[in-house]
Amino acid sequence: SARFTGRDQALAWFDAERENLMATAHTTPQAGLDLSFALGPYLKWRHRLQDHVVIRALALDACTKLKDTQNK
Repeated sequence: SARFTGRDQALAWFDAERENLMATAHTTPQAGLDLSFALGPYLKWRHRLQDHVVIRALALDACTKLKDTQNK
């Protein structure tokens, strides 16, 4: 797997893949939960507040469906 050499390279990758990652988060409850943890800090950093609300809602829904009270 590729590694990023720094923050700028990682942010550029997230910028390029954000739409794909958001779409993937909608595929299964587990994907929504996992990607909410991965995307949350990035979305806040980039001030993508609408996407942040969506990903957090997916995570909450996933916790309910998966009966995951620890992350809820």
